Amino acid sequence: MNKQSIPIPEKIFGLVFAAIAMLVFSACQFNSDSSNCRSAAKTQRLMALGDSLKRQQPGSVDSIRHAMATADDSLEYYDYALLYASHFLMTVTPDSSLFYVDKAEHFLKAFPVSPRINGMRARMLAARGSHLYLLHGNPDSVVRLYRSAYQLLSVSDQTSYLPDLAANMADAYAEKHDLTKASHWFRKALVLADSLGRNDTQTLSYRMGLGRVYTALGDFPSALRSYKIVDQRFDDLTPAMQIVFLNNYGNTYYYQKQYRQSLKAFRRLQRHLEQKGTPDVLDMKICKLNMADVFLRLHQSDSSRVYLEQVEPFFHQRNIEAGVFYCNTIRIGLALHAGHYADIEHTLRQERLSAPVNPMLKDIRYEYLSEYYARTGDYSRAYRLQKSVYETHDSIMNRQNIARANDIMVRLSEDTLRLHNQLRVQEERANYQVNLHIMGGIVAFLIVVVSVLLAKLFYNRKRTLQRHIDMLNLRLTIVRQRISPHFIFNVLNSCVGSYGPNEANRLTLLARLIRSSLDISSKTFVTLDQEIDFVKQFVEMEKSLMGQDFIVSYDFPPTDKMNAILIPSMFVQILTENAIIHGLKHKEGEKHLMISVAIDDQQACICVKDNGPGFDIRAYNNAKARIGLNIIRHTMAIINEENKSSKIRFDIHNDHGCSAILTVPRHLKAL
Repeated sequence: MNKQSIPIPEKIFGLVFAAIAMLVFSACQFNSDSSNCRSAAKTQRLMALGDSLKRQQPGSVDSIRHAMATADDSLEYYDYALLYASHFLMTVTPDSSLFYVDKAEHFLKAFPVSPRINGMRARMLAARGSHLYLLHGNPDSVVRLYRSAYQLLSVSDQTSYLPDLAANMADAYAEKHDLTKASHWFRKALVLADSLGRNDTQTLSYRMGLGRVYTALGDFPSALRSYKIVDQRFDDLTPAMQIVFLNNYGNTYYYQKQYRQSLKAFRRLQRHLEQKGTPDVLDMKICKLNMADVFLRLHQSDSSRVYLEQVEPFFHQRNIEAGVFYCNTIRIGLALHAGHYADIEHTLRQERLSAPVNPMLKDIRYEYLSEYYARTGDYSRAYRLQKSVYETHDSIMNRQNIARANDIMVRLSEDTLRLHNQLRVQEERANYQVNLHIMGGIVAFLIVVVSVLLAKLFYNRKRTLQRHIDMLNLRLTIVRQRISPHFIFNVLNSCVGSYGPNEANRLTLLARLIRSSLDISSKTFVTLDQEIDFVKQFVEMEKSLMGQDFIVSYDFPPTDKMNAILIPSMFVQILTENAIIHGLKHKEGEKHLMISVAIDDQQACICVKDNGPGFDIRAYNNAKARIGLNIIRHTMAIINEENKSSKIRFDIHNDHGCSAILTVPRHLKAL
């Protein structure tokens, strides 16, 4: 998905294309040393060879060797030598590039600073950075090399290739897991390309990179927006980038658990590889392995098994450990679905791995094993595996929330700087018009109007971003209200050994409820069906505590109708918990809890009703009740600010008990 650590040529092509682009020169600009200026014919030849190498056209490498052999002078020779060095970065012998880079560096030491020399030195630094990146060297060193190359390129005769180096910088920061700076440099590459008048085709790789960063940040809507722009120009991508794009497209849907959409993307990749006549390459094997996983998620075990058996021998024969681990994980999932528990033990005993396993693959494996151990009565191991998964998810979620908040602040700063630059340009234009005494009054009036509009646009943008930050903070507040998963699992682990099967089953139900709580509380919006399913689990646990006189009734429309409604997560659960704790827990006699949903063309109405003493405003001082209702009211205020025409409503009525009514528009704009 790239859930695996199986090598995919994405880094090489994404990285080297930018390096090659830098080797293609524009016409020499003004230079006091005319000997350092290329002729128009030589510039055109370099551009043609660089473009041919970038597209990997047959004979491109031989043409570069011929150009080196027939060069008129040493500077021209090293122009082609550096172009030849970039060729090795796309082969299995990237170290060969350093031979030509070292020779060029030694030769250029004798030359004074000039635009052409600056450009050649920038190419050397970029080539060293690309070599180090491909060998997974120190990411900090890669960033330093690219940054130095970027500074030299800014004062060279080839500034039109700054966007490509900015994209290289973004890849280097992504390798460091500094996603905020990675997204900044990808956006900078797009801005530079736009200022240089590049067409959409030339910026597709930048948008693909930005999509990967947004996926890592967990910002899937932004990732899909980037990928859909690329998809519109799919035929303009190189064959290698087409494969990378479809793989990443499928991954993004997979991480959102939109498995049918993910399957469509992987089927498309399969057809693409078949049309290209490459049915047996590694890319096809990875594609089919991903499809086996998706089919398993869709409970289509037969299809999953067919695809798995097509690729499993390939990974075993070549000893690709990540692929073997992934295949074994799917085998475990298939055996679990079929109830063949002996096959699971056999798979685990036969597995021999020497390299570390990707954490994403571990999570998939642990999910299946946790259910297996629970089914076979080994609850202690089941709890330990679930605990490990929860700790990993909590850590990833916290890092993503922090990185997304930082990314929002960086975007806000970029917008501010862009606004200041626009205002500065307008002021210069205004001064120019005043100095010419032409339509001074009209120009001044237009500047004022545009400035007011830009200021208003900036203000609205800032308010929108602030609302997103408020939502992130609110989500963190909700997460902080949860009981510590570490505390819960310590208690469960200490109890499970002393309880019988019935009590152990109740602990398993509790663990599943906790998992559902962690999943749903990490999202801002969920479908109404997901929220109701979680509430049912919660009420089921409460039944054992409330006694025999606790009666629950539901009235829900069909599942497909509830799936079409988005609501803020945890709203119905908070109202249900308040009804039980504050309305029914201390009531004598029969305790009735009624949860109903009514949906029409305009809205959905969710009612949580109890036959308790009713809502008393004086009890609102209760800390737990206050936190729950404050979360609802605060979230509603933020969402309603964004939705001007249709707003969420919340009402409480006392009528032989208490009725808490939540009204949600069908076409609510989710933040």
